[in-house]
Amino acid sequence: MRLGKWILLILAAAGMAERVTGEPPWKEGDPRVAAREKRDPGYYRVYEDKMMLLPLADRGINGEEVILNVPDTAIKRPLPEAEFGGGKVNKPNSGNAFSASFEFRETSGVDRVARIRTGIPVAAGVLYRLPGALRVTGPEGKEIPAQFSATGYWTDGSVKWVLVQFALPLKAKESKICRLEYLPGKPSAVSPGKLACSEDEHFIIVDTGKITARIDKRSFKLLSEVRDAKGRLLGAFDGVLLTAGSGGKFSTASLPPERIVREEEGPEVLTFKITGSYADENGEKLHRYTTRLRFFADSAVVQISHKHLNDWLVWEFSDLDSLTLDWLPGGKADAVHFSDGRQLRSLAAPASLAQWDENAGFVNGDRFGAPLDGAVKIGDMTIAVADFARRYPKALTFDGRKLTVALLPKQPSKEYGRELPGYLQFPFCEGKYRIKWGMAFTEELTLDFGGGSGIAAEATEPVIAVIDRDYLASTRAIPGVLPKNDHRFDRIEKRVGEALKRHLKRKRDQREFGFLNYGDWFGERGRNWGNNEYDLAHGLFSYFYRSGDRSAAVLARAAARHQADVDTIQAYADRYVIGANAEHAVGHTGMGYQWAAGPRATWSYPFYRYCFSAGNGHTWTAGMIDGWFFNGDPVVMDSVHLMGEHMLNFMLPDFKTLGGLERSAGWSVIALVSLYRATGDRAYLDGARIAVDVALKEQNFEKGGAWAHKLGRGHDGGNKDAFGNAPFLVGILLESLRQFEEESPSPEVRKSMASGANWLKMSYHPEMKEWPYTASWDGKKHYEKHYGWRLSGLCASGMLAGGDISGDPGIYQIGSQIVENMEKHGFRTSGKSFAQDIVFLDSLINVMSSRPSEPQGGK
Repeated sequence: MRLGKWILLILAAAGMAERVTGEPPWKEGDPRVAAREKRDPGYYRVYEDKMMLLPLADRGINGEEVILNVPDTAIKRPLPEAEFGGGKVNKPNSGNAFSASFEFRETSGVDRVARIRTGIPVAAGVLYRLPGALRVTGPEGKEIPAQFSATGYWTDGSVKWVLVQFALPLKAKESKICRLEYLPGKPSAVSPGKLACSEDEHFIIVDTGKITARIDKRSFKLLSEVRDAKGRLLGAFDGVLLTAGSGGKFSTASLPPERIVREEEGPEVLTFKITGSYADENGEKLHRYTTRLRFFADSAVVQISHKHLNDWLVWEFSDLDSLTLDWLPGGKADAVHFSDGRQLRSLAAPASLAQWDENAGFVNGDRFGAPLDGAVKIGDMTIAVADFARRYPKALTFDGRKLTVALLPKQPSKEYGRELPGYLQFPFCEGKYRIKWGMAFTEELTLDFGGGSGIAAEATEPVIAVIDRDYLASTRAIPGVLPKNDHRFDRIEKRVGEALKRHLKRKRDQREFGFLNYGDWFGERGRNWGNNEYDLAHGLFSYFYRSGDRSAAVLARAAARHQADVDTIQAYADRYVIGANAEHAVGHTGMGYQWAAGPRATWSYPFYRYCFSAGNGHTWTAGMIDGWFFNGDPVVMDSVHLMGEHMLNFMLPDFKTLGGLERSAGWSVIALVSLYRATGDRAYLDGARIAVDVALKEQNFEKGGAWAHKLGRGHDGGNKDAFGNAPFLVGILLESLRQFEEESPSPEVRKSMASGANWLKMSYHPEMKEWPYTASWDGKKHYEKHYGWRLSGLCASGMLAGGDISGDPGIYQIGSQIVENMEKHGFRTSGKSFAQDIVFLDSLINVMSSRPSEPQGGK
């Protein structure tokens, strides 16, 4: 046993804070980082003004240094999973018919049969069981075969969100309007297509009418055999192969899967969820996988989602050589065919298509001049890798016998990645892929054995439904969505759209792409990835439903998936932090700005419980839940449940004080209420109550009415005796209390909201039409030069809700000023600022739109 571990055990036995699992040293920084700072700068593979990265020879923290002191009894229940249900309550559906129109637009410029997968909300109390009398009709009014699943519920048990799936032929750039109809007493008259599944001792056999596929229960090769309707062999996969940095070979095919479940099963879609470990020929395991195989009725299309998780806890970093899967065609194949943007081109073996960054692709080693679409045709199959350029590096190679799909291709040299900016270099380590423990990433592939067109578009640009806004407003399922004839906030929505365009340009300029980066934004404190701080995904999804801007939905989906895979801790020796949302940091899960001993932060850093627990004030579930509702993404919802159980099992039992940071309760309450609203699971609402009670206990009605405390350095305005709050932190807490009180009415919470809102009114600067960064309990403002930070996006909605309770017309007037300010100045562009500005915009619109044109004090 290492000497370091003995020291840690002695400290733990003495009741002292653990070095790895406890609180970080606040003042002097982490000593292990300080020690590394003393090394020669040449020791590091990247050494910049604000960041440093360890060389290949240094794999970071040894797993023996992590103390395991969480009892099994801390886990209160089995981990919930994403559910595609038919209803929770045995109650008849209502007799209230409805019809919802939704528009589909082909945006990539190719003809295709689009696999529609979209969530549609339903008003409370209408549907309790599915499919009931639901149907989908096309533009001519003809019914289309469809599948319906319940993905969200109202608190009365009725269905809130329905996942609708069907096939829709579209010409290039064509738009079509379909309808979801509920006609009580008139069940669907359409005949389902063919989609059959059988099992024996060794195989699962799926027959779609176009193809028959086998899944081997003994050796998971993905699809161990695919045949056409006539029984002709089309080919087979040979498993996903993980080649370690040491050269060891670990495959999904080396062991039987640990679990196979039918996650979705209906007349049109069948999805298998398969979990297990990669292993070598001796059964030694390295890393885990979760693979989903999705089949469609009367279709030769198969969709594959493959999630890779680093659960190797021997060292902090795993170094990989490649991650690949081989397709062996059933017949003769002399070449592969790919699109150059105008026509198909053929490449004889040996052939290679590679994408080493988000810009130009390479064909047989030559620069292609444009990003590749990630699709090739080989024999009877076309395969496309989603986001081939955005999630670089990727490659497709053909040696005359097999097609190799490289989800992580072997790097061309030890210098690969060194030409990138430093903040993009963290996963590229001297010719290997470096992945930190607890991190995951998911890659998606679409296969077509029928020779159809548009597969690359289906993989990377799935058709997005824009739901009629009048219908959305009628359901009251999405806050902030108003009827189309309500134009009060049109100028604000225009400003959001303008900021989104600038933000997307910023992403391109900063090159925010790569298999661990796509969906997140960079630049927090000049060195950190933001980990979608302030829940940018939620702000974007809300804006999409209000505006129909599809570019917002595309980015929101990527943001939710990134947070679910990369920013959520998926594995660690100290189970306390599993499910926690890592705050902004180097390499997403490294050191944030607060903990550096010197000017440089590093990716190597322990998962301390303060930094990596939901009590850190950097925890969001709403945007990921929006992603689940948007298109039924189970990868996202599984991480949401992991985060929710982290809060119930570990964070909340230890949550005894706000610690001077009101958002520590605020964001946790919003996360838990969002989970309760999505699932109806009372445990999440009861958990939110624990954090709310802590906030109520610490509220100081004698000192301003908010949560006044001694302001620390950087918050005190240079006055060591300053006593007060940061308005934006109070605003976050008030918004969380507003959401909690909607679900669990409470006089104590209402009193708290009214009092906190009054302090925000006191600290508001009417001439600047903004709040300062901090203010004393009596309203004295600090750091007035920071008014340009425009923190009103975080302050306004909670304050206005408190003003509704007190009936203070002055608070409503502040709200009107804030709206005018937003219309005049618009919204900011950086990821953090953009999220600050729009995350509560749906709540602000809701509160403001429900008020009379002239406030009536006390009413």
